[in-house]
Amino acid sequence: MYRVLVLDGNRSALNAIPIGFDVYFLQSLERNSLVSDHAQDHILIYRDKNEAVNIAARLHRDFKLDSVLCFYEFSLELAATIADSLSITGHSPDVIKRTRNKLAMREFFRDGIFDNVPFYNVLDIATDEHLLSGLSYPIVIKPIDGAGSAGVKILDDKGALKTFLVSTGPEDYADYMIEQFINGTEYSVEALVLEGEIYHIELTRKFKYLNQTVEIAHQYPAIVNSSIRSAITQFVSRMIQDLKIQFGPVHTEVILSDSSEIHLVETHTRYGGDRIWLMTKDVSGFGPQEAGYFTSVGLPPIKTDTAWKSAFVYFHHGPGRITSVDLQATDLQKAEVHHEIEINTAKIHSIPRSSDDRFGFSYAKFRKPHDPSALLQMFKKIILLE
Repeated sequence: MYRVLVLDGNRSALNAIPIGFDVYFLQSLERNSLVSDHAQDHILIYRDKNEAVNIAARLHRDFKLDSVLCFYEFSLELAATIADSLSITGHSPDVIKRTRNKLAMREFFRDGIFDNVPFYNVLDIATDEHLLSGLSYPIVIKPIDGAGSAGVKILDDKGALKTFLVSTGPEDYADYMIEQFINGTEYSVEALVLEGEIYHIELTRKFKYLNQTVEIAHQYPAIVNSSIRSAITQFVSRMIQDLKIQFGPVHTEVILSDSSEIHLVETHTRYGGDRIWLMTKDVSGFGPQEAGYFTSVGLPPIKTDTAWKSAFVYFHHGPGRITSVDLQATDLQKAEVHHEIEINTAKIHSIPRSSDDRFGFSYAKFRKPHDPSALLQMFKKIILLE
């Protein structure tokens, strides 16, 4: 029996517990309800970081934990602190610092093969007129400790940067960084790592509006030629080895520039959001959460049989209610709106924007790959009922 501590887990982490694993959830008060139907003696509540470390120490003393897992972005540092303090398997504090802190990541790779994107701390730019005058636009502004696309902006000229500096204020300059904007095609790379080596890897194509930071769709797997796939795979493999990531799902974002250069955007010791984790599970047969459990104790992840060959998720920027779409594989442009339709060639579900104004999405999985441009056009025509 393997004993694993999961920090701030969600229902997906609960449902993914493999046979032969005894899992304890150490939850903050805000996230406790997500696993309320787990065995109550396996749910422990913490109110601050010190209490979390002390609870984990008692668990390890009484039951001997094998590893610490965390898939929640904002608790990764605490999970690393716990693993380090108990000397058990978990991502090291150095790994988490270099993946959670975007400036630290750039500085770590400054002298390596990944130092191909000019970057600066906003504090340095704001206090050095020479650096400010030497910037080449457009540029990307991002929070150093941010998550996802929150707070990320693309600025087209010096005037836009000065407006940002005025609105932000000197007291917050050190919390932001600047990177050169790279024009090209963006991919996310979903890797499963076992004992420091890539066990499984696949590319996801990301679709965005021009000069926007928020995705409108993802396609898994990306349709690319073998040379591009090989180059990106080698790039990410080297990055994982340099960072010394030892296990679990790793989500990396890269840009293939118009000149065919690969540029690192960021990387994380967690699975991809935006339903990328679901596409990975449905198509590859490897569930990222399940893989996290297995690889954290040195075991290869289990692959389940699947008939799905590709998946696609499209984000709706408007209100609506649940719909399903009957997608005929031979005629993507003439999809009709139905309720709760499942057919042999594809399965599509949509959910609405919620009351807190988050976007809704449509998720589809297919028994064969499809041209992404046709899928984009079809999803844009989905009727969202008022």
